[in-house]
Amino acid sequence: MKMGVYERISLLLLIPANTLYAVALVTHSWFELPGIAWYGLWWAKFCDQLGQCHVVPAFFTNEPGV
Repeated sequence: MKMGVYERISLLLLIPANTLYAVALVTHSWFELPGIAWYGLWWAKFCDQLGQCHVVPAFFTNEPGV
């Protein structure tokens, strides 16, 4: 069986995607908005002006840029 173009592209994209996912899993951080929010793989932490921080499951967050 021969691999088609889409299968080759999928395999090429799968390697960096798995690598970046592993890095995010180890560091527990997708990205950070300093002093405001920290977005992790499983959770996000939001802080308000009063200094109170709230941890929210990542499933319920509206990530910036989405």
